[in-house]
Amino acid sequence: MNNLTVYLILDSLNSLHPFPSKPAFSSRHFLTKFQSTWNKMIAMLTAGKEPKIWLSSDAEGKRYWNAFDPQTHCFVEHLSEGEMRIWIEERYHF
Repeated sequence: MNNLTVYLILDSLNSLHPFPSKPAFSSRHFLTKFQSTWNKMIAMLTAGKEPKIWLSSDAEGKRYWNAFDPQTHCFVEHLSEGEMRIWIEERYHF
């Protein structure tokens, strides 16, 4: 097998399974994960009796609600506005 044969084989493999044009792990994805982790830490460290509720967005820009209940130490994540209202009403019997 000569160098030309190896090159042609590698070239044909590349055309079958090309390398991705973008890395699978983007800086936007990292920032989103970092923000989520940071918000959880802040919620836990500043816990009083009131729930901590915040709005976040994912890598595609979709917005969602998150909350931390300091009395039960539970997190809820990625809720719609309606789901968050239901969670609050059920949790605190408003």
